[in-house]
Amino acid sequence: MIVGRAVVVGHDHLAATVREWMTVSLNVLDELGFVSTGERERDAVHGDSLLLRLPLR
Repeated sequence: MIVGRAVVVGHDHLAATVREWMTVSLNVLDELGFVSTGERERDAVHGDSLLLRLPLR
């Protein structure tokens, strides 16, 4: 699994971006332990992207 490998090689966190309107994806990331950083990339055409992080340490 990607998370396990990231821990083994010494990463402090994993990051994911997802469109704000993709609630199913946001729910999956939440279940995996990802948390919102509060950072947002505005996009009036495709919808804003949110940055989430999963702390590994």
